[in-house]
Amino acid sequence: MQKTLLSLAVLKVNWDYLKKDHLENFVPFIATLIRKKDYQSIDVSKMCIDFKTEFGLVIPYHPMITILDRSKKRGIIKKSHNQYIPVMDRIIEIEFSRISEEQQKKHEKIVRLFIDFAKANYNVELPKETAESAFISFLGEHDLEIMFAAESKTILPSVISSRGNKFLVKRFIKHICENDPETFKYIENIVIGHMLSCALLYDKFDRFKGKLKGLDIYLDTGFIFNFLGDSGVPKKSACIE
Repeated sequence: MQKTLLSLAVLKVNWDYLKKDHLENFVPFIATLIRKKDYQSIDVSKMCIDFKTEFGLVIPYHPMITILDRSKKRGIIKKSHNQYIPVMDRIIEIEFSRISEEQQKKHEKIVRLFIDFAKANYNVELPKETAESAFISFLGEHDLEIMFAAESKTILPSVISSRGNKFLVKRFIKHICENDPETFKYIENIVIGHMLSCALLYDKFDRFKGKLKGLDIYLDTGFIFNFLGDSGVPKKSACIE
């Protein structure tokens, strides 16, 4: 849970620094992951798993390919014989270890403040993991609805948090907003980072399109075989998505 909140804050920092679109914000994440895992080549399915493990964010197969294609444009990977190959000299310039360390300190501070707030004001002792899960759960329910494509379209991991803990988060955020603008800025960064990340999965484009009544859609044989699993699990998963 700590990795999730930290990654959302880093997304906002990337947005402020890079000043481009939401895809660009993920390029430093790819560079950092490649450097840490020392990939010789990139398996997309494995990278999706490693991305969740390392950063606490759930990126499906096809959005990950979109991010990798943007990373290719930025020169941190290249494509050779239908494989993504890291370009290590370029990766070293882009990865965000220093930024992550700075956000880590802010994260530790806000979690500690939240735990202390719950204890001092409501006599509730929250373990660190519970406090972080409560933040994520509250974020998933109270972000701007337009930033969600659907209930399931979010890169946040699934967490369970009681109504009582969500109430504590709400009261804590109100308290911080009124009394500690500097710390509240970090909370804003997390929220904006979540909005930026959810834009990656936004698919509610029907309101911008004409009526599709009477439209026939044909799927080629290759897609059907992939969907049935004849070409392996990764391609089947991609078709299901």
